[in-house]
Amino acid sequence: MKDLKHLIYFENLLQEANNELVQQAKAEGEHALGYTCYFVPETLLNLPGCFSSRLRAPNTGSIDVGTYYMSSKICSYTRSILERGIEGGYDYLDALLSSETCQMMHRGHEHFEILGLVKEKNPQFFMSMMDVPFSDEDFAVDHYEEQLRVHVLEPLHETYGIDISDKAIRAAIRDHNEISRVMTEIGDLRKAANPVITGYEFHVLQLVSQVCPHKRILPYLKQTLTELKRRKPDAPKGLASIFPFFISFQIAFPFGKRASLFVKLFPCKKDATHASFPQIYSNNKKGRESDKSDPKKL
Repeated sequence: MKDLKHLIYFENLLQEANNELVQQAKAEGEHALGYTCYFVPETLLNLPGCFSSRLRAPNTGSIDVGTYYMSSKICSYTRSILERGIEGGYDYLDALLSSETCQMMHRGHEHFEILGLVKEKNPQFFMSMMDVPFSDEDFAVDHYEEQLRVHVLEPLHETYGIDISDKAIRAAIRDHNEISRVMTEIGDLRKAANPVITGYEFHVLQLVSQVCPHKRILPYLKQTLTELKRRKPDAPKGLASIFPFFISFQIAFPFGKRASLFVKLFPCKKDATHASFPQIYSNNKKGRESDKSDPKKL
């Protein structure tokens, strides 16, 4: 298939957390809000004046320092995040928001605070961790709402003057729904028998939609969606080319009919030592029926 117009640009954006679009947003005075868990609602991190940045540690080599502080028992993602933080890779952040849903990441964020990471570069940098209930009961929803207010909305308003009114939140929801709609449409294109997008390409698009400021990456994603709708897929190769026929064959011919058809298409000579395929199938079938009629064989 023809290469996507922006694919190389997307790949370059994934080479570091503080990528080109993040730098543009920061240069215009927007606040970068880092997060690592989907329990932190991405929508609220994209209120007017700020943007979400899901933390990654691309091109990670050694994580010896992260391992020194957290031990080798901790998952490599958490140690990589801490290692990159110690290296200064997240100094662009204005806040790091997390939840107590993963104890390993919880420990990692504690080390951010203990080691004073980012704080030296940005004295206003703050960390906030909320308690997320694993239930959708009414009392749990009320608790989650309170946690979002205390640990996300109020700190953003008090520290950076972010508008947290209902109007601003509804606008953020509207914007988030738009980028979600585009990504859903792109994802639906993968359902075709011969899709116009590869798994790798979709993975790249999904990542850039999370690590870049939404309003800056959205125009590129919309262009890519339009491009994909016009893209012509490659002709199937190898087994993929006969797969649709194979499925139709399985549905159209049950096993017994497939056996008879197989013998008609590929006849074989009978001899004293070899039985034909339908004879073997027929004998096995008779044997199963006789077992059912004889209680001693059951």
